Amino acid sequence: MGSEVKSSSQAARKPISELLTGWLTSQYAASVYTQLADLPPGSERHALLRAAIGEAVALQRSRQGDRRVELEDEKFLFAQEKFERRRAFD
Repeated sequence: MGSEVKSSSQAARKPISELLTGWLTSQYAASVYTQLADLPPGSERHALLRAAIGEAVALQRSRQGDRRVELEDEKFLFAQEKFERRRAFD
């Protein structure tokens, strides 16, 4: 029970875009897995796998972009706090 509460509180702090990207990635992987299982070995299967890898990389990049925005926000808040402290001493 305690671990469920902890994980739900951590999930509440994550941006919705990150949660949706994680969900979408898992749904996409399950779909591709099903499609790959239905295809015989060959060029069609290879083409599907290449396309899936390209799209997975694009999803990963979007997650990195989200994190980059978070870091920029943190930098801005830090700089703002630093400015306020200096201003308080002057």
